[in-house]
Amino acid sequence: MAARKAKPKAVVDTSFWIHLVKLNLVESFTQLWNIVVTRKVEEELHAFVRIKLYTPLDLEIYNELKSNGTIQVKDPKSVPGNINSQITNNSGELFSIALAKEDKIIVFIDNGIPYDFCKRNQILAANIVDYLMRQYEQKKFTKEQTLEKLMILESLKSMKLKYIEKARKELM
Repeated sequence: MAARKAKPKAVVDTSFWIHLVKLNLVESFTQLWNIVVTRKVEEELHAFVRIKLYTPLDLEIYNELKSNGTIQVKDPKSVPGNINSQITNNSGELFSIALAKEDKIIVFIDNGIPYDFCKRNQILAANIVDYLMRQYEQKKFTKEQTLEKLMILESLKSMKLKYIEKARKELM
């Protein structure tokens, strides 16, 4: 019996995690990746509990996956100056990018400026649209399913429209 290939590690930022949950993609994602988050991302997820009087679904699922070992928490040893000077100070994005660079692994991040920073600086990065398109390319999602997820994503108004529109053009 052949040994199963170990799943690669991926740093996941707050916005990407929330989109995974809202698009019902957590299971498909965790089948492909070992998830790592920074303590700052974890803090950002928990911040919503302090604001609201209930636990949002994204935090519920996060807590469950963390407790069963599917999600690990790790911080970068340091934050390089070139990242610190261009990404919002003390943010989940800042620490996620620093960790991805330090560990030479991919960061899944949906905020436009940090995502674009990664692309410009040869830090391996993907956003939720990239993930959807990869799933479509690998025939895990149909064209219709992918378009539906893009429509949901657009309705959330939390993702730059240029990424969604680019994906739609590729699908047509």
